[in-house]
Amino acid sequence: MQCREGRWLLYCVREGGRIVAFMSLRFDEAPCLGRSLPLRAGEGYVIWVYTVPDARGRGIAAHLRHACYAEMRRRGVDRLYSYIDAMNAAGLGTARKVGIRPLQLKLHIGLGRLHWHI
Repeated sequence: MQCREGRWLLYCVREGGRIVAFMSLRFDEAPCLGRSLPLRAGEGYVIWVYTVPDARGRGIAAHLRHACYAEMRRRGVDRLYSYIDAMNAAGLGTARKVGIRPLQLKLHIGLGRLHWHI
């Protein structure tokens, strides 16, 4: 299932009458550590990929990413960006399954109102 709202696109996987996974993309900017980076033509940013807990471990997110990436290629988007927290083992595992490779590693440290990006 697909839904479009302006520069956003949402893909969902339904199972048994309910949404069990979704993936959201945008094509205007990529929020990055408190800033917004403008995207050029042919670029997109993966905002969220989520699978409900009782549907995890069955490859649904990987299938959703593959289907979404194929659709993006058909639309002329050849570069997708995504930020995955280094502690998000499930997200990193799914990214590896679909062939995502890291471009940069960043560290964000926050203590109350103080924040550092390394």
